[in-house]
Parts: sequence; structure tokens; C-alpha cells
Amino acid sequence: MKLPSSRQAVFGDFEEFAASVPGISIVATPLAPAPFSARLTLLKLRELELIVGHSTPLMFTGGLNTGSARIVLPLEQTETFRLNGLVVRPGDVAVFGPGAGCDGTWPTNANWASLVLPAATLPPLLEVPPHSPLRRVGAHSVLRASQETWAEVASLVTAAYQVAVEEPQVFMVAEAQCGLRADLLDALRGLLATTHQTGAAKAHTTVPGRQRIIRAVEDNLRADPGRAQSTKDVCTAIGVTPSRLRVAIETSFGVEPEHYLRLRRLAMARTAFRMADRHSTVVEQVAAEHGFRDVDSFVQEYRKGFGDAPLPIAVRRTE
Repeated sequence: MKLPSSRQAVFGDFEEFAASVPGISIVATPLAPAPFSARLTLLKLRELELIVGHSTPLMFTGGLNTGSARIVLPLEQTETFRLNGLVVRPGDVAVFGPGAGCDGTWPTNANWASLVLPAATLPPLLEVPPHSPLRRVGAHSVLRASQETWAEVASLVTAAYQVAVEEPQVFMVAEAQCGLRADLLDALRGLLATTHQTGAAKAHTTVPGRQRIIRAVEDNLRADPGRAQSTKDVCTAIGVTPSRLRVAIETSFGVEPEHYLRLRRLAMARTAFRMADRHSTVVEQVAAEHGFRDVDSFVQEYRKGFGDAPLPIAVRRTE
């Protein structure tokens, strides 16, 4: 599903949601039992895009487009929201330079805002200094803003979102779009001018090779999910110690490695069913290929996680 400009989209499928977030390529995995639900609202204001998202618990891995930078603010978040291993709370600003890797999780229903700008327009529009993570390829950080400026931006974003939901025709008027764009850019300049690196960000940036390990785990899962059943299997395959794997996954997603691997394999099995020929695919075969030996337990987990069984999508082979 494509998300049209200045429109809303509602999702009951986490893969469609992940594919519809503008400016980023991610794979997503639900963290809570079904049903999954999410909503995206997009306002395109010339080169500036304002995205407001709402989602049930989710974790994800991926990366940003190489031509744009992104600013993310949590809205009404009550529990720890993680981006690239860094804790993000109301009052914080997560910033990503062009092409930055992006992984994270929100353990409860989350509301967030994301502002995306082409990398080439950053210096004239936001006046960010050369050392800012927003301008450095692959860079990212979590910054703490002054309470007043952060609240101003959050309030402006929330008000724009409410108008987009309740009176979307307002933003069909060029003057309204230009006015909101100018207000957002002005607020962002003030926001970025008052930020500094948070203590939480400083603490987590010392985790050695965290992002490399997360990418290696995902590559290993994609190559052969059936052999990624235990942390021992994965550690052997990617060449890291169990302690380093545990720290990387728990820092990134807030869950134990065993739970992370199982959730990812279950989500990958669902993708396999959705892409398969329903007349020749065998449930037992897909389950085994993804490391699930007990088919009945697999079907129960599948139903709990996604709200339906794989049987309507694929059929068991009968002798």
C-alpha cells in the first residue's frame, strides 16, 4: 500500500505498515499478540515531510534513504522507546544523517513524529553546523532539548496532525501549507539550537559493534532461519560471544536474544506463507525451514501472534 501525500493510512498488517513509512526501508516484527494496528499521517510541505505515526508494540531493523535526514520525536510515550540502542523519551530528539542505519523498538502503543528533509537542503533551511549528525552520512544520536522548545515543537506537530485528521481540506490550501512549513522550520531551528547529547546516549554509544552485530544476526536469519534456533547457533555463525550478542540485542530491542530470534523466525515464516503458492506449500515444511519442529505448537504461536492460522494461506499435504 502506498501512502499518498497529505493523507492518512490505517494498517492491520505490520509488513504493509513497514513498507509504507516514507524515506526508510525496514523490516518489522510485532512485539505483542494480535491484533496489530498502526496509522500513518503524512503532510508534504514542499521539501519537508511531516509524518505522525501510531502503532501497537513493534520492533524493526533497516536504514534511511541516502538522500535525506530525519528528526524523530516521541509523543505521549510512557515507556522506554529505543532507536539504534539509545533511549528516547519525551524531551529527547533522535536525529539521523543520510543513509543511517535504523533499528529500534517500542514496547507499548506508541505515538511519534518524524520530520524528513533532503540532505542538500539542511544547511540553508535549518542552519545546522557541519559536525551535526544530521549532516554526516550514517550518523545518528539522541539529543536532549530544552523543555520549552521541545514542548513547542511537539505542540505544533500535534496541532497539525489534529487538523489533518479532522479537517484535511485545510492543507489543500497553499497558504496553509506554506504557513505550517515556515512554523515547523522555525521551531526546528530553535529546537536544534538548544540540544545536547543525553547521558543515556553517551552511555549506550560505548556498546562495541552493536549495529554490526544486529545486521549480522538479521543476515544470518535471512540466509537460513532454520539454523538460527538458539543463541549458540547464531553466535557460531556470526563469530561473536554469547555475552556480546545478548548485550547488542537487549540494548537494541529490550528483549532477550532467544525471544528476539523466535519472534523474527515466526515473522519470517509468515512472509514465506504470504509469498508461497497456496496449493503446493506445506505447513510442516515452512515450519521446519524456520526452525519450528512441533507443527501444532507452531500453529498456536502463529495464531496468537498474527490472529489467524497459516492454514488458510497454505495447506497440509495428505498422503
